[in-house]
Amino acid sequence: TTLSGTTHANAVHYPNVLLSDYADATWTAQIGRTVSATASVDLGEHDLLGFPGDVGHAEVVVGAEKVDFDVALSSGERDAWRIEGDYRLADSTMTFETLALAPTPRATWNAAPGAHLRIADGGIRDAAIALEGNLGRIEVTGDLTQQGVMDGRLQLSAFQADSIAELFPDQFSGLAGLVNLDVTVKGRASAPLIDGTIDARGLWWGEAVRWLDVAGTIHGEGDRLTVGLTTGVAGAPLAEIHGYLPVHLDLAKAGLDTDGDVAIDVDLLPGDLVRVGLLAPAAEGSVPQGRASASLSVRGRMGDPDIRLAGVTELPITGWRKLGRVEFDVTRTRDQAVVQVDALDGLVPVGSISGTGTTRIGEVFAWALESAAEPDFEDYGMYLDDLDMTVGLSGLPVERLASAAGSTVRLRGSLLGGFVVTGSPWAPVVEGGVQWLDPVVGHQKLEGAFVSLLPSETGYATDLEIAFARGGGLRIAGDVGVKPDFRRPFEEWSEGDLDLEIGGAGVPLSIVGAFVPGVRGAKARVIVQGTVKGTPLHPDPLIDASITDGYIEIDALGLKLENIDLAVTAENRRVTLEASLYPEPLQRIIGIGETAESSRISAKGSMQLVGGMPDAVSGAIKLENGAWVAAMPDGMLRMEGDISATGRWPALEVGGDLAVHTGRLALDAASFAEAAPLTPDPRLSIARGDLPVAEAAVVGPSIFDEIVVDIDLALNRSLDLQWSMAFAEDFGSLGAAVSRLDLDARLGGSIDLQIERGTPTIVGEVEVVEGDLRILRSAFDLQAGSIVFTGGDPFEPNLDLSAEMSVPGATVDVAVSGTPSAPIVQFSSEDIQDEAAILTVLITGAPPEELTSNQGEAAAEAVAGLLLNSVLAGTNLGNLSIAPDGSVTVGLPVSQRIYAESLFKPGATVDENVIALRVEWTMFPRLVLSAALGDYESTSDVYWQVKF
Repeated sequence: TTLSGTTHANAVHYPNVLLSDYADATWTAQIGRTVSATASVDLGEHDLLGFPGDVGHAEVVVGAEKVDFDVALSSGERDAWRIEGDYRLADSTMTFETLALAPTPRATWNAAPGAHLRIADGGIRDAAIALEGNLGRIEVTGDLTQQGVMDGRLQLSAFQADSIAELFPDQFSGLAGLVNLDVTVKGRASAPLIDGTIDARGLWWGEAVRWLDVAGTIHGEGDRLTVGLTTGVAGAPLAEIHGYLPVHLDLAKAGLDTDGDVAIDVDLLPGDLVRVGLLAPAAEGSVPQGRASASLSVRGRMGDPDIRLAGVTELPITGWRKLGRVEFDVTRTRDQAVVQVDALDGLVPVGSISGTGTTRIGEVFAWALESAAEPDFEDYGMYLDDLDMTVGLSGLPVERLASAAGSTVRLRGSLLGGFVVTGSPWAPVVEGGVQWLDPVVGHQKLEGAFVSLLPSETGYATDLEIAFARGGGLRIAGDVGVKPDFRRPFEEWSEGDLDLEIGGAGVPLSIVGAFVPGVRGAKARVIVQGTVKGTPLHPDPLIDASITDGYIEIDALGLKLENIDLAVTAENRRVTLEASLYPEPLQRIIGIGETAESSRISAKGSMQLVGGMPDAVSGAIKLENGAWVAAMPDGMLRMEGDISATGRWPALEVGGDLAVHTGRLALDAASFAEAAPLTPDPRLSIARGDLPVAEAAVVGPSIFDEIVVDIDLALNRSLDLQWSMAFAEDFGSLGAAVSRLDLDARLGGSIDLQIERGTPTIVGEVEVVEGDLRILRSAFDLQAGSIVFTGGDPFEPNLDLSAEMSVPGATVDVAVSGTPSAPIVQFSSEDIQDEAAILTVLITGAPPEELTSNQGEAAAEAVAGLLLNSVLAGTNLGNLSIAPDGSVTVGLPVSQRIYAESLFKPGATVDENVIALRVEWTMFPRLVLSAALGDYESTSDVYWQVKF
């Protein structure tokens, strides 16, 4: 009997195998003593084993002994599946004449004709399949089943792991690397013997792991999986892993045995910590420089094992000459933890942490291995609780701590003592004390220092004592009602009141020198007495601090402060201050007006405290009798007037009126010379493998950004200004040194000094009263002028100066405009008509026609002198040439349009110049005026210059 027909299915749904939106089949069946059938099937859009396709076609022939099949599935233009072969019904053997797979656009796999396998015992037997592809090779041979006896092998050769990520993106997204794997399975499926080798290079898995290398062996037998692996990162050795894991090797229910015993050791090989940052992207940027080696040991029941972590880390610490070394040994046994950490300076012990605690780290294993609830990883008590720790200091050098903290204060000595820490990590209780041995702060030696903490019902009893040389001292002792609890905000730590006593013989004023460079010679003490009551959030100090007849020297200002009297009182949460001092120069200065009375500065003010912090501020500073503000060679200033400050801290408004009593200010041309710095371009980053790299400091907002300053300053025609400016700066620092103008003037008028967000500005017009202007080797008398500050850069005011110089038979005028860094200098004369002649006047002080041969020689020597100065300055400006006849020519550009040249010819004939000066002036583009002065003859010429 023959049956035939067509079948149409609107959808095909075979869970986890085939989904299709339709299927059309044309079939024929012959029914007799045997049954045979043929079918031709077309599929629409489909999903086979999770891989989508557009269309598909299959030819199937069913006979008495076997089923022949030919399947072709496409995805776009790609032949995704091409399988041709037969299935023997008697023994379930499949033989493939064609097996070509392209499950993704990038991956192709092909098997040689004759590949075969037999389906049996929940797996495959007699397999011989080798898939060659552009992403590696996969080979399966022998018997791999869930029942019976097995003898099979799986091999991966040069297998690119990212193909797995393409096939199964939900489970293995981000997986990559090159894998070589060889695994053999023998024996009964319920208790197989497994052996394998692995060699994987450059493994990546998303943001968790990268550049990981793994090589070694695995061996499974009985209830254990034994491993012996070495790992690396980016080609560098990382760790060794060896030991065994408890497993169920019965392939019908294979898995980890959480009730079995584990014995695994992970040894981190000695090497740079940077390996951790390379391996784990999440740690990159947070791993410090240094080296480490460690060993992790896991023993006991797999579901809740005992753990021991021990090792050593060496870290370069800023300012330390030797590496900081940390040796650690942490053991976890059930719910108990033992900690031992030793800190060393090189190989010298300086501190330690030791003790015990409880741990609930087993919750992590239960969650990871036994499907328990996920623990709170931010609960520090899960890692370590019920602390009983001792923190010991055994001679820790204070300068090491200061250097590591980036302190600029010079500290010496060592710390000896310790603390006991008990309780929880959230709310620890601390008890103990530390002594500072052989202490030095700056250049001030101390007799000793000690601090202690003792727990009380409401907080801590504290005691801080500092003993200074020659009887000075400070002590702060009493109760502080604070109990730290890091689960709560700081405002809720207060548990009681403050009850502190402050006293002692006084703090030497010389201690200021440790914090302020250039302060020395201090005499007197700061006497502090009183109490602090109230609460930690709202302290109520009752304190008196005073200095009587103090003395101090400040090198940065060139001043000594004499007869310093200071009285500070804190009472009823209000601080009041009264102070006076008498500043004088460290060295006697002649020419800065003397006064009948000593210069004096006094201050008076008050500040309200809210929560122990400054709030409302009101104060005033008075400068009297020409008070010295600075007495340095480049800045000497005496001032009078008043300054006031009001407002709520830190948003203060500072104002006042000041007047210059007498002063002298000098600014050098070097301030404006453009020079290349000796540091690399800031866009370049240089890393040296053998040196620690200091992180760039992050500069945050300053409290001074909130202070607004607005002070009127009257100059009273009492400020002398000496200002050097380069007017031929095009040639660098040499041009600034050779072709410059020097202003020496007395200033009058008034300016407004303002500071907002830490940026100073000056506004106002300054009158140039009198003085002179020196250009090259000539002196001009200032006729009139002004300097206008517009609120920009204080060192870039607008100049408007005019000056005059008289020489025999002529007058030369100069006008200076522009700014100090880019002045515009213009010469003019009603008596001398060209700039070349004016330049001669600037150098010699006389017009060209009045120069004698000796003066001509002097002019040439003057230009040569300027050039010599430039050569000695180390910069190549101009040129120097020596001719075969012994003639020496030296030339330099004086400005952008004027070039001067000096000639010395020792072998000159009687009708030649021995010494000559030649000047070229480019009056207009390509039009040049040339003039020469010599001991024999002088010439002048005008010519048209063409360059090609």
